[in-house]
Amino acid sequence: NRRLTDADERPPRRCKQPTQPSGVSTAPPPPMSTATTPEAHPLPSPPNDGITSLSYIGSSSLVASSSWDGALRIHDTEAKSHVVTMAMDCGPLLSMAVQAGAGEKGVIYTGGIDGSVKRFDIASNSVSTIGMHSPNIAAISGSEKKVAVSCLAVVGDGLLASAGWDGKFHLWDIRSDASDDDIATIKKKKPVATIDLPGKAFSMD
Repeated sequence: NRRLTDADERPPRRCKQPTQPSGVSTAPPPPMSTATTPEAHPLPSPPNDGITSLSYIGSSSLVASSSWDGALRIHDTEAKSHVVTMAMDCGPLLSMAVQAGAGEKGVIYTGGIDGSVKRFDIASNSVSTIGMHSPNIAAISGSEKKVAVSCLAVVGDGLLASAGWDGKFHLWDIRSDASDDDIATIKKKKPVATIDLPGKAFSMD
């Protein structure tokens, strides 16, 4: 027979239970929220093609949208109504920027696939041209000269920044009168500053 030793007579060791770190709550997790998901309500007279930009006009309930169908639209999200649709006559709209005014007034700028930068005055319901992007052959591969204005941003109260597929970044003075919209006047409108970009612009950061 095997001789018993002191080790055989010792009681087995019990594993020590892990302690909860100080400062850590042992309370059960809170129950999941039972709040219902807000219901989506379609607005009347939507665009006929993809939407390229959406923006509320200041603190009002009016929301402006630009679309590949070439039209600018304003809807009232509180009344769930259509306010106005304006064809900008420049092909698909790729960009939009809003300059809010007092109340529900303001100005909306759009960038067209034809290279035009246009202004829509909400109060007068009128459209005018701020300027045009021209093709920069060095920045465009292939024979097709695309000058689409893909980015717009209002800078302060007096400047509008635009960039596009022509590889150009422009700053425009939007304080001047833009009521004349004939071809000769448009060609004379020049940006106050221009920067050459390394390629096409797709977003404004």
